[in-house]
Amino acid sequence: MSKRVAVIDLGSNSIRLSIFERTSRLGFFVFATHRIKFRIGSGTYEDNKLISEDLIKECVEIFKEFKELIKKYKAKKIKCVATSALRDALNSKEIIKLVFKKTGINIKCIDGKFEAYLGALSSLNLLDIKNGVTLDIGGGSTELALIKDGKIVDNLSLNIGTIRLKELFANKSLKDINKFIKESIKTIPLSFKNENLIAIGGSLRAISNSIITKSFYPLKQTHGFEYEFKDYEKFILDLINASNLEDFFIKKDRFDSIKEGALIFLNVATFLGIKNVITNGTGIREGIFLKSILKNSISFPKGFNPSIKSLQDRFFYSKDILKNANTLFDLLSTNFKIEKQYKNVLSIAAKLSLIGHSINDYKSAKNTYYLILNALEYKISHKDKVLAACLISLNGKKEINFEFDEFKYLLPDQNTIKWLSIILYVAKNVAIYEKNKINFCLNENNQLEIKNSSSKLLRDSLKKLSKEVIIHHS
Repeated sequence: MSKRVAVIDLGSNSIRLSIFERTSRLGFFVFATHRIKFRIGSGTYEDNKLISEDLIKECVEIFKEFKELIKKYKAKKIKCVATSALRDALNSKEIIKLVFKKTGINIKCIDGKFEAYLGALSSLNLLDIKNGVTLDIGGGSTELALIKDGKIVDNLSLNIGTIRLKELFANKSLKDINKFIKESIKTIPLSFKNENLIAIGGSLRAISNSIITKSFYPLKQTHGFEYEFKDYEKFILDLINASNLEDFFIKKDRFDSIKEGALIFLNVATFLGIKNVITNGTGIREGIFLKSILKNSISFPKGFNPSIKSLQDRFFYSKDILKNANTLFDLLSTNFKIEKQYKNVLSIAAKLSLIGHSINDYKSAKNTYYLILNALEYKISHKDKVLAACLISLNGKKEINFEFDEFKYLLPDQNTIKWLSIILYVAKNVAIYEKNKINFCLNENNQLEIKNSSSKLLRDSLKKLSKEVIIHHS
């Protein structure tokens, strides 16, 4: 098993390198990423589809630098794919041969349908979704895939990428581009109509980032960010017609292509009848990596989360905390009106509650809080991630701290937070301090009783919960 795997994506607008580190058979995290804006297909969409000699030379030099980075990161395996710009170029074979000769990196030029499949594969496994249509807007093409009941059932590719449109309609208006897009998307089968759209690619991430910033959304992360399309349809129209894109917090390197991307997005979303948009911060590179580790399967085993596994592989954890937390939730949830949906979040918090100790015992709960918010990336909603992090940081406190005020929009009611925090705190301390097999029960005063305990340390640690928890020593 290669511990580190390098994946390169040669696109129409940029070349990207990701280094994935495997922590176990299916656990992994992204160790490093590098991107350079480079339009290898510049000028080919309106001319003879031959990539110029100057661009070929520059491409080879970039690959040489990437190869040096890969050596520094000690990645033993390299996978590289090229998409629209290279598959459309008449001299693509020449470029592939030259890059291999100079660097030893073998570029595989993939077709549009397989590109769509890779985006869907990353969405299915790295987002918490089972149904939806993926939309991946690139520089040379746009890919769609239909996910139904946890399976990828169809995929297609359209030649309406942002750079392609910009070159083909260089001297024409956005109105002309819009008309062309409308004609192109008529080829999308009606079976793709869906409530959920999974947004992939730089243009759609830029739009999500713009919405996050303009709406003062509390978690500044695009992966897993969701919004209702109708709420931001006018916002996207305003962006398309804007004279100053800085007002929309669009990065300067997106200025010359974001409007074309937004036009494609707006038209496709309207055509498909989209209601909800879920942002996928991953894409082709993750799809390639996942395909290599999943082998003949298209998804992880049921209930498996690669981010949770990766954190458990790298940091300290205890299985007993999860066992205790589940037992306590089943015992207390009805009486204290905790909705069943929160059992999964509690389980995530229980699995990861001690990982901060591997950094330093001092403020270990804060360390864990930070790791969950920033390293628990995949297959979890923003609401669940924030709640899991806050439960650990509260460390048994019954009221939410003022420092979490910014996340109030994403958090449940005070009663739910209080009792989930108590359950997690008790589960953790019982696992750490108690050597006896103890029993939990709820008495007539709605107090949690812990029977057959022999630990003085446990009793001392639960003092602050004296009104809610009673310990009976053996």
